[in-house]
Amino acid sequence: MLTPMLQMALDLLVHGLQHFINGEPLDLRLAILHMDQSIELTLKERVRVGGKAVMKPGGKESISLLDAYSKLDELGVIIHERANLDLLHEQRNQIQHLFSSPDANTTRFHIDNALFFLARFLSEELSIILLDYVPPEVLANDKLKHIEDIDKLRLLYESAELNYKAKKYSDGISSLVAAVDLTIQYASEKKDIKLSASTTDELLNFAETNRILPKRAVSTARKIMELNDGNNLVSENEFLVLLAKFRSEANI
Repeated sequence: MLTPMLQMALDLLVHGLQHFINGEPLDLRLAILHMDQSIELTLKERVRVGGKAVMKPGGKESISLLDAYSKLDELGVIIHERANLDLLHEQRNQIQHLFSSPDANTTRFHIDNALFFLARFLSEELSIILLDYVPPEVLANDKLKHIEDIDKLRLLYESAELNYKAKKYSDGISSLVAAVDLTIQYASEKKDIKLSASTTDELLNFAETNRILPKRAVSTARKIMELNDGNNLVSENEFLVLLAKFRSEANI
């Protein structure tokens, strides 16, 4: 059974997606507000699970978002999507306090970043699968067809990490290379660029030439590819650092 706070976080997530689908100016503003609040509650739930208080002394007010990040840092919970989440929160503040109205592309940018974070964080930190809590009729909408790709990407990263930790080095590397492939494919779709490559090396060259991914992400992906010949195995820690680095730098 979900706790009230996590249930509210997931309810807000779904409501945010429904507003995003509707696409009217008010809906786009509400989509941003709901997604930001969903993430804040999700972070606070992890703080609570870690045994730290989410209510301030007196019990009338919960900790701030910054307080939640600070407490998660104390718990050793790494949030490599923090920069994107900060951008979402800044957009929320502009809507809340300056009455701004984001366009569809800006809203899509923030929704995608929020979904990538929540898919990973809910699974890794709270043992929740995002897709299990999004109604089928919402998932079926063309605007959200990429959510399943987001979950596939999460599973590939998870497979890469678990296999490498289990000393199944080849399987771990293969999963991470597959994650690189899917990341490029997804990023190209977001930018409306038709791929004309098949192998991972070709995809990386194409991604670099067409600026589908940041240069630093392409550079990290090439280091991942160096592992793929089986003669350049690295330690578990080095592998996990590479995985987290690419995941963060790809920024899709």
